[in-house]
Amino acid sequence: MDENESIIFGVGIEHGNPGVITTSSGRALNHHFLSYLTRGSGWYEDHATPRRRIGTGMLLWILPGQWHVFDPGSQEQWCEYWMMFDGDAVASRFGDVVPTLSQIREIGPKYTILEPWRDLCDLWIIKQPGYLEYSLLLLHQILVEIFLEKRPFSQRTSDGVVARAEYCMRQDVEEGRPFADVTELARTMGLSYESFRKRFREETGLPPSQYQVDLRIQRARSLLMNPNRTIKDIADSLGFEDPYYFSRVFKKKTGLSPDNYRRRHYPAGFGK
Repeated sequence: MDENESIIFGVGIEHGNPGVITTSSGRALNHHFLSYLTRGSGWYEDHATPRRRIGTGMLLWILPGQWHVFDPGSQEQWCEYWMMFDGDAVASRFGDVVPTLSQIREIGPKYTILEPWRDLCDLWIIKQPGYLEYSLLLLHQILVEIFLEKRPFSQRTSDGVVARAEYCMRQDVEEGRPFADVTELARTMGLSYESFRKRFREETGLPPSQYQVDLRIQRARSLLMNPNRTIKDIADSLGFEDPYYFSRVFKKKTGLSPDNYRRRHYPAGFGK
């Protein structure tokens, strides 16, 4: 696929202090625009929506030609995932996942949406061979997850304890923190370690300590796409104190060392 044929026109993650995104007169875009705020707050308005505050966990889906004002103001704690794409082409390829009206939805922290979105951003930075085809797969995954937010189906039963624990573990990965003490995590959930471990395994199929490792290895696969990231840097960012231990765990999980995995799957830009 040629880049000119892509139905995605841009993706990114905005951190820090972006300032005012629009002028006081607002703007209208030529393509579908998605924005998912994961940190911070701001203001939004359009012809059908009086000026209202938006905050963490809110998703904006703005249709082409929709006049709007989107103003995060001046702040340090801001993180926004965004993308722009051809909605008509998406609808013809993926079916009924595109709304007919602009939307503001509060969906909370959803890593089933954030993880493929982050991977999509990585793809558009590195642009390895095949990235456009893989981008379509990730775009489809993101849009289906958003679609299912309004039309959920039950995949597993849960009282929310395991889901909260999963969220904490994923936050640790996102922030580059060391592995959480599972016993302490169980205590914060109001459970004994054995009770927590049993419930976690029944719901996810994995013990919590193994789940922590698998999350980090999954993230490592994405980070290895960037040729500017060393193995030590990736290990540090994932909370592994020893890069050699990280390499052993990665090889056990994937069958390849991080360096060999990188060369096999992302050969361009990594030397011979």
